[in-house]
This record gives sequence, C-alpha cells and structure tokens, in this order.
Amino acid sequence: MHLETLVTSAPNATKAVCTALILALSGCSSEPTGVPETAELDSLASLLIGPYITTATTAEHGGAPAQNDDLFEQWAEWHWNNPWLGPTAALDNNFYDRALNHYVYWIRSGNPKYKQWADRYSASYQANVTPDVPPRNSFVEGLALYYLLNDRPETYRTTIVGIATHLTDLFTPALMATPGYRWAEGRILARPGLAALVAYLLGDTSRDWGALADEYAQVALTTQNTDGSYTWQIQDGGDPRVDGDSNFMHGLVGNFLTKWVRIRQGGNFSPQVTAWFHRSADYFATQWVPADSGFRYWSVSTDGGKPDLNQLIILTLAVAHHTGHSSAGSLADDSYAGAVNGAYYEGFKQFNQQYYDSHNYHYYRQ
Repeated sequence: MHLETLVTSAPNATKAVCTALILALSGCSSEPTGVPETAELDSLASLLIGPYITTATTAEHGGAPAQNDDLFEQWAEWHWNNPWLGPTAALDNNFYDRALNHYVYWIRSGNPKYKQWADRYSASYQANVTPDVPPRNSFVEGLALYYLLNDRPETYRTTIVGIATHLTDLFTPALMATPGYRWAEGRILARPGLAALVAYLLGDTSRDWGALADEYAQVALTTQNTDGSYTWQIQDGGDPRVDGDSNFMHGLVGNFLTKWVRIRQGGNFSPQVTAWFHRSADYFATQWVPADSGFRYWSVSTDGGKPDLNQLIILTLAVAHHTGHSSAGSLADDSYAGAVNGAYYEGFKQFNQQYYDSHNYHYYRQ
C-alpha cells in the first residue's frame, strides 16, 4: 500500500497528506505481493487502517506475528462456519469490530475471501444495529470501510453518524471529564471519540465532528494520573464503589489517540501526547504479571494476568517505543508473544480482540 499517493480527498487534506507522507517515508508498509493495488483502496480507508506489513513479510520473519497470522486463518474459518457465531450473529459476534479485522487481513494478505467475509459481517451489523447502541457494541470502523470500499452506500454513513450522535450526546466530553462520574471508563471514553473521528473522516457536516474528537482526546490526555493510570469506577457500577484502572480499556484509549494523531494531527505526536504514551507504558509495566505473560484485568485485581487481552494494550506500548520510551518496545514484544500463546481464539469476543489494531503494532515497534 503506497500511502504517499493517497488521501487527497480527506476533510482536512493538508493534515491527511502530511500523515500519508510521514507514514510512507518512515517505511510503514512493505511492498505488497498479491495485496490489493492502491487504486482499489479508498484514500480515507487507507488513513483509517493505518500502517501495516503484509502477511508475506510476517511469514518471512517468523515468530509470534507469523503465528498470529496463521491462527487468524485457522480461526476465521472456524468462526465463519460456526452457526452460533457466524455472520448472522450481528452484534455480539462483531465485538471488537470483526469486520474491520477481516478487511485488514484481506489488505495484508490479498485473499479476496476475507473481504467477502468482512462485507458480510459489516452488512449484518448494519442491518441489525440501532443508533442507540451502547459503547461496547458500537463498531464504526468496519461500517466505514464497507462504505468506502463498496461505492459508498449512504445508509452506512447515516448509521455511523447516528451512532456518533447518540454516543456523543449521551457521554459528552464534559461528562467524561467529571471526577467521579459513575460510567467514566476507558472504553466509554474511547468509543464516542472514535465515532466522532470517523464521522469527521467521512465528511459529515451535521456537527463539527473533528472538534468533538479533539475534545475527547483532550479529556483522555488531561484526566490521566501522574503515574500513568486512570481512576475509573469498576465496570459493573456496583456499590460499594470500587475505583481503579481498567487496564485493557485504558489500552483502547491509546488506540483512539493513535488514530486521532494520524487523522487530526498529521501523524505528529506532540509533547503532550508523547508524555501520555510514556506515562501509560510506565504504568502498564507495573500491571504486567510475568508468570502469566499478561496484564492484570483491573488494577485492583489479585487473580493474575490475562494474556487473552494483551493485544488491546500492545499498540499503546508500541507507540510509546516509537516516540522514544526506552523499555516499552520489549514489553510490547513480551505481551504480543503472551497474547499469541495465551489467547482463547475459539471465543467470539476473544478472537476479535486478538486482532483489533494489532496490525499497527509492527510499524510503531520497528
């Protein structure tokens, strides 16, 4: 994928072109072999997907990334053919955006089967989702890629804008920045910001989506504790209240910020954003359980590490390495290997979270 030739029609063309050039000049993607040609990919789709390497390259280098690709092919087939988990299980089956993951694998491998499956997953989600979907089941990236790669059916953009409108109305930046807010937690912060970012990328003008995405990014950057953690209420919202950091949801905030930098900041990591990733890497190092090759689920957990969730954190670690953190790269490698060896690929949610944004790790880690 040659990013330097892309992105001329982005809502903010100057920043988008800068991003494309930065990524291309940094060697973010390898020469494709059998991968779809650039002309087949929408410029905005390329910006949304971000940097990757091909499956041919991972196979050449071997190790955990090659093993992870092999396991994708094995388990993608299994999930597709499972009547309980296949394309008609629109919402739960799509947890952590299965459609996005399959589009990415199609682009990385060149195998058209994965685009066909991605289209089917996305179409099933489009047919069943309602605008009032909760954050945990909001998947705007797979919908956006279907829209961009299939002649832009307006119903898909309408769905994305509806989801973005609902989430940003319900979980406003001001509310998410309120100390002690009951539902302030990483996924609930990241998903409205991501929805606003995608609505901006697709050029909707019903709101100033770019400014809204910026507001969510600033909430993420300014509510982080000095030790790199967050103070959120445990996810069930029960009483008595238990506060701490939801580690894997913290990772989703890092994923959102990485895309925000790429799409809204021209790929340039400012000192403020760099500090966020470095503090996060320092914090995650305290949550790593070497015996389990995984991170604690919750900062107050006492039941060991959960390697099946590692891939939701590795992009934050890889970006910290990319921006100069001295030890984040080795922790990213350990967590990636722990995920491959300890993930539960048979689980529909676990399979999806294993591949969500993990394709960007390779570039930021190099």
